[in-house]
Amino acid sequence: MIDIYVTYPNEREAKKISQKILDKRLAACINFSPIQSWYWWQGQQVQGHEVATFIKTQKKHYKKIEALIKKYHSYAIPCIIEIPIDRVSYSYKKWINDETK
Repeated sequence: MIDIYVTYPNEREAKKISQKILDKRLAACINFSPIQSWYWWQGQQVQGHEVATFIKTQKKHYKKIEALIKKYHSYAIPCIIEIPIDRVSYSYKKWINDETK
C-alpha cells in the first residue's frame, strides 16, 4: 500500500481528477485538505492556497495514477509524491487491495 500526495490549484480540479482516479478503481480512498503553500516558481516566491490530496492505493497503480494526473493537471510540474506505507492494519490494507483490483 502507498499514499500518493498531490497538490492542486483549487478544489474543483482536485475533485475532477480524483473522480477519474476513483472511476478507474485505481484508488480506494482520496482525502482532501486545504493548504497554504509558499514556493519558488520561475525565479519568484509565490504564496497561495492549494488543495492537497492523499490517494490510498496499491503500489502497482502508481504509474497509471501519475500518468492520469499529468494528463489533466493544470500545473506544468504537478507535485506527485509517492509515500510508502511500512505499517498498516491488516483489515485496512485488505480493504485497499479489494477495492483496487
